[in-house]
Amino acid sequence: PGEWVYDPLVERLQAGRLDILDLGREIMVALGGRDPCQLFDDCSAHFNEEGYRLIAESVHRRLIDQGLVAER
Repeated sequence: PGEWVYDPLVERLQAGRLDILDLGREIMVALGGRDPCQLFDDCSAHFNEEGYRLIAESVHRRLIDQGLVAER
C-alpha cells in the first residue's frame, strides 16, 4: 500500500526517535498479496486465529531483534 491513515503519527514518533513496529505494513508483507479480510472473522473488528498469529509473530520477531527475548 502507498499511504496509511496513521502515517503522520508514525512519522512524528520516528522523528522523536521512537522505534515503531508498523503492524499494518508487517501484516501486508506477510499476506503476500492475499486479501486482508482473510485475517478477520467478518472483515471488520476482530482478527481471526491467523490474524492474531501474524501479530504475535511480528511482535516476537521485534523483541528478538532488540535482544529482549531469546530466540528459540
